Amino acid sequence: MRFAWGLATDQRLNHHPQPPQNEAGDWEGRRFNAARPELYLRIERQTLSGLADLDAVVFTIRTYFENIGTLRDNPVRCAELTAALRSMGDASLMYKGLAADRAAIVDWIER
Repeated sequence: MRFAWGLATDQRLNHHPQPPQNEAGDWEGRRFNAARPELYLRIERQTLSGLADLDAVVFTIRTYFENIGTLRDNPVRCAELTAALRSMGDASLMYKGLAADRAAIVDWIER
């Protein structure tokens, strides 16, 4: 079991960088809009379970969302989140889809 986190501008479960063909017109990706801020802490609980008899593995993901707007009322958690964002290298920011928006997100959280 492991946990992974990221920031999302919606509560969609599918956050693959490429939109599914049937949703291409509705796909907004993960860009943060400071004029209409909507941001969620997205936490995934990921597990691997071995099926020895089948020589296979089952991978599961359970996704949780926390609205950052309500988190902003907790200065300690905000400081932890902004410290984590500031500490990310370029590769991590690109992977999490935050490279273009980190500064705007940190500014919004700290307001």
